[in-house]
Amino acid sequence: MIGDQLRRIETATQPILIEKVEAELNAIANEQVPRVRTIFILLASVALFVGLGLLTVPWSLVWILLLVLFLHELGHWIGMKLFGFRNLQMLFIPFVGAVVSGYETNPNRAKGAIILLLGPVPGIVLSQLQRPV
Repeated sequence: MIGDQLRRIETATQPILIEKVEAELNAIANEQVPRVRTIFILLASVALFVGLGLLTVPWSLVWILLLVLFLHELGHWIGMKLFGFRNLQMLFIPFVGAVVSGYETNPNRAKGAIILLLGPVPGIVLSQLQRPV
């Protein structure tokens, strides 16, 4: 009997909980992250990446790796910007690499595939510019 009452209460409250969760997710999606915060996080992560990198490898390698990662992630960032992603943020992760994140309201696999493929494009273009004729 108590089990039946609990199931009825649970069934009655599920739509309310789903609506609350959807409302919260929409609020998060529509929230605009301040640009100053995004830039600060990028610069702080670059400083941490460089600082910890210098503890393990020569400075020239750290700067080359930073440039290569930045160009690669820039390709993803441009693709995400073109497809209307919001709250884009680039982050460097020491000893791992870098990542670009953002929020998309209408995701699909074609967009995702294009964004994934755009990562190597800046490096490929740059390598072709340096090619001897």
